[in-house]
Amino acid sequence: KGNFAVGMLYASVIIALILMVSNSIHQTTLIIQPSNTPLISLVAFVISLLLYGLNLILSILIIYLTFNVVDKLTVDIEEIKELKKGNVAVALILSVIIIAVALVVRSPLSDMFHLGRFMSLFAM
Repeated sequence: KGNFAVGMLYASVIIALILMVSNSIHQTTLIIQPSNTPLISLVAFVISLLLYGLNLILSILIIYLTFNVVDKLTVDIEEIKELKKGNVAVALILSVIIIAVALVVRSPLSDMFHLGRFMSLFAM
């Protein structure tokens, strides 16, 4: 309660998740086309929701792994204890690292979970 360092870290995790899944959300909004039949639109919507869920799970896993790798690399600092003490410097470093990783993996995640790739399976 009232720990600014932890709040800052949580905020960076939320920003990182938004960065990593925003393209999946954008893909979901693009499926609504007047030229699509209702069945194609429904299939595309369901597939886009599944892709969004997979993207979100993978994004959470990436953030978790990032935190663990940083924790293993910094043997002299116990990040969790420092965050509990309210160490803003540690929170800032972790926040920057998490957001930087999110920016790096954003494009590959977008390519991996692109709706057009899956919808091309239905276009015959």
